[in-house]
Amino acid sequence: NTLMWSHYASDHKGMCLIFDRAHGVATLAYAFRVRYVRNLPVLNWIRSFHKDIGKMLFAKHPAWRYEQESRIMINFQAGRYLPFAPQALRGLIFGCRAEPQFINAVEGILSGRAAAGHPPLRVYSAQTHPTKYQLVVKRKALGAAPAGVEPG
Repeated sequence: NTLMWSHYASDHKGMCLIFDRAHGVATLAYAFRVRYVRNLPVLNWIRSFHKDIGKMLFAKHPAWRYEQESRIMINFQAGRYLPFAPQALRGLIFGCRAEPQFINAVEGILSGRAAAGHPPLRVYSAQTHPTKYQLVVKRKALGAAPAGVEPG
């Protein structure tokens, strides 16, 4: 989604990570779908705080529905790094404006991933469509694939 890349990937200069929930249950099982609602949820601090706080944390205006967002919520983990199993990361997509230095740095990290014995990733790149306002995601063509990257 073009807007998602604009909002969350440093204006197409970043990357998107692809996860397989089945291999990252310890963290990814706590990802819950956002509900898109017109009215702000009401929080009753006395009668139904626990139920209402969940409604509040997982609500968003319908204008954002295109995101199809999920949010991870784990009690007492706010502001903390949430680890995931290395095999849960299955691939990544570079934005259409990702700079070569950034791509090279990520590929260097992937070499370390392979050296640690983790499975290779599928690497893609987003490209602008020549005649439409849309992105096309293609498998990244790699000559000699760096260690940790599945050959294109």
